[in-house]
Amino acid sequence: MPQQTIEARLKNFNIDPAGIKLTDLDVAANQTMLLTSTDTSYRDSIAFLEPQSITDLKRWIGIPDQAFSPGQPVPSTGPVVIHPTIRPSPAGRLRIVIPALPAFHPDQVATLKNLARDFIYGHSDHISTTQIPALNKWLDLQKIRIPMFIFRDIHVASGAVLNVKGKILFANHITIDKGGLIKLGNQSAIHAAGIKGL
Repeated sequence: MPQQTIEARLKNFNIDPAGIKLTDLDVAANQTMLLTSTDTSYRDSIAFLEPQSITDLKRWIGIPDQAFSPGQPVPSTGPVVIHPTIRPSPAGRLRIVIPALPAFHPDQVATLKNLARDFIYGHSDHISTTQIPALNKWLDLQKIRIPMFIFRDIHVASGAVLNVKGKILFANHITIDKGGLIKLGNQSAIHAAGIKGL
């Protein structure tokens, strides 16, 4: 399978490669480097992604469906269980679809957060397609901006630490010398054509 160019890979994030100045990042031996979206030192190496759909989030920071075992049955959650304000017995709970509303009730928001997490980090077929319009509407209301650090090549020397305070670290190739370390937060992703440890 031919390797995608760095420009083609950036287009997967809806980023125009012509607007990005690609530079290399080198973390020297026994040094610690912190990348944050508020640090102006790397403002030319950061883009803020604005997802238009829950599918964008899955593609950018989630686990691809192909990572799950093939042939396993994928149960659909179907419509989600909504707990009415006056709680009947568990047998009396209704299964309904959350509509795409201009605003959501806190109970609906809690349910949407769980559905979004399951869609992004699980197999997307586990979530009923009837829930997608509400997830997309909720996402639109959140006005999410995801910081993505973009470099051509990254080298982390022996004993060095690259601490990334952002959701996505993007590079062409990443080389980590023995004893080097890249630290990311929970639910973060690295997108690289290749990662090599020495």
